[in-house]
Amino acid sequence: MTTESIFWADQLAAPVLAYLAWKLHEEGILDLNKPLSDYTAEPFLPGERNLNYITGRSVLSHTSGLPKRKSENGMPTHIEFMPTTTFSYSNYGLLYLQRAMEAATKKDLQTLAEEKIFKPFRMYSSSFVWKADFEDRFAHPHVKGEPLRKGRTEKPNASRYFYTTPTDY
Repeated sequence: MTTESIFWADQLAAPVLAYLAWKLHEEGILDLNKPLSDYTAEPFLPGERNLNYITGRSVLSHTSGLPKRKSENGMPTHIEFMPTTTFSYSNYGLLYLQRAMEAATKKDLQTLAEEKIFKPFRMYSSSFVWKADFEDRFAHPHVKGEPLRKGRTEKPNASRYFYTTPTDY
């Protein structure tokens, strides 16, 4: 392992996403106090009556009400509590914020991150998608001494995939 080893660092995606959301807010593209449902064409949770209370601010402060764990179909089915009333981490909140940012800009998360974070900060080995040149530098995770098969994605997902090096991050 070296300082240029690529790590699957999905939980480190949250600060990157937060910085990106703040940049879009500063640019007047994303209002952190506006419901995320105002940005997305498709409802994140069809039929959920409290969805319009979830804002970028509530996602970033972990008060969105969205669950942490997924249901059988891979997506949450309901909001667990009224948004902004309780603190609870939710990776689905990050995914919802990602979708709103993509809808507001008409760009995918990887493109946004490259334009506003990775290139300006010279984070050339950081990505929300797998890159072929990561293969030889990838630090394969292990659980109880056994290699963990890590998926590689071509589609950005802030709640699950983020790759970076110690020197980039």
